[in-house]
Amino acid sequence: MSATAAVEQQLNLEAGDFDWDGALADFQGQEDQWTRERLIGIRHDYTAAIERNNAILDRFPERYLAPLWGIQREASILEEGEPPPPDSEIRPSPVPEILTLLGGIIALGGAIWGGLTGFRRVKIKRYIENVPTSLSTGVVYGPAEVKGRVALYQGEGHTVTGPLSGAKCCHVRYKVTETRGSGDDRKTVTIEHWTDQVPFLCRDAEGYIRVVPEGAEVQARLAVRRTSGNRTYYEYHLMEDEELYILGSAVVEPIEGETLEVADGNNDGFPFVISDRNEHETMLAISRGGLVRMGLGFIGIVMLVTLFFTSTGSYSPSDFLLAALTAPACLVLSTFILMFNDLVFLRNRVKRAHANIEVALKKRMDLIPNLESIAKTYLEHERQLHRDIASLRGILKERDFSPEQIDTAIRADCAVTERLLALRENHPDLKGNTVMSDLMDRLIRVENEIALMREGYNDSVELYRSGAQRFPEVLLAKTFAFKDADLLRAELEVRQVPQVSMAT
Repeated sequence: MSATAAVEQQLNLEAGDFDWDGALADFQGQEDQWTRERLIGIRHDYTAAIERNNAILDRFPERYLAPLWGIQREASILEEGEPPPPDSEIRPSPVPEILTLLGGIIALGGAIWGGLTGFRRVKIKRYIENVPTSLSTGVVYGPAEVKGRVALYQGEGHTVTGPLSGAKCCHVRYKVTETRGSGDDRKTVTIEHWTDQVPFLCRDAEGYIRVVPEGAEVQARLAVRRTSGNRTYYEYHLMEDEELYILGSAVVEPIEGETLEVADGNNDGFPFVISDRNEHETMLAISRGGLVRMGLGFIGIVMLVTLFFTSTGSYSPSDFLLAALTAPACLVLSTFILMFNDLVFLRNRVKRAHANIEVALKKRMDLIPNLESIAKTYLEHERQLHRDIASLRGILKERDFSPEQIDTAIRADCAVTERLLALRENHPDLKGNTVMSDLMDRLIRVENEIALMREGYNDSVELYRSGAQRFPEVLLAKTFAFKDADLLRAELEVRQVPQVSMAT
């Protein structure tokens, strides 16, 4: 029964004969105390209900949704100057502060841990998707992805023997667990856990490339599992001819300096992953872990926002709506950040490759005094060589090099090296000269370093250009003014370091 119908019944009125306007004075004028209190009580409850209803309809998002659903505000029946009833106010019912604080700490910790670790795993997944697979002979300096089979180096100290399998391996992870206690106190503890690994070769259809696994995240399946008493023994290993997927950094091999190797290079935090699964399985394993962690992070964020609103005690629909919207908002923001970071990574890869070439050119500059000394002592009559050296000195004096200047320096450098190699062949007395041989060795090593880094730079530029031209990354690239990068045009091949011969 409505409040109006209850009043009409109490006053013995026909339906529709009662009007709330000025009703308070009529109610207070009733002679019968029980009737007076009954009518005033009905009006009090009805007034409070109207005020609460209107307050709710004035909130967000009810103010926009109510008209769509045909819900209108009720006209207030308060007299002029009459205060609203105390129970018409929607009072907050906050959760105790200690519960809010503890829940907030847990939610914040989960959000930070899940967000950061999950974001890092998803970035690795995107690297796996974006970095193209190269054959061993086509790997260039910088981030690289290769596939092949394990080829072990021969000889003592170049392999690791599996403690359970006895197999010769390049990587072994060994773990021993022990079960202790019984019933509810039963638990498993690790009593031994170690990893050992050595460099190896990755063999594919075109050849080999050296891999140094130190610092890598190695994903190896369980190879051997044995149980003895209350102890369990596990061996995970990568052995000869094991099929591998490798994502890492191609760096100049430090001994000979003529080839590249895959290692944990200084490459803006680029991941180093070695897996005995194929590329698709590796990507799925990494992405699953990343998505689970990011999901926990999103749950932590939603929980944190919900606890914030809970602490106010309002429990309005808008609070729950805003809390629920934080998850998709974080998802959109994460997608934006991932795409932006991809572009930043590709741009920084170009910059790092450019900086590495500049460092190599400055190493070349340090060799010019030796070049001039050799030219004056043994090849004073070779005017063209003197001119080439002078030209190279002038070019390498620059503090910073544009791609065009690098091309010019590479051409000038090649001219000097080729001229020296030709003169060395034409002058047998120079072949046995240790100063000349040492200089040529150093010159060619630096030139090979530049050649390998040039290929890596051009590969970085091509990946950067293709990434910046994809949709929707192209919108970010234009919005944040990502500039285009130029390729290096000068040709430069890796030379074999000449062997020093003291024969005359």
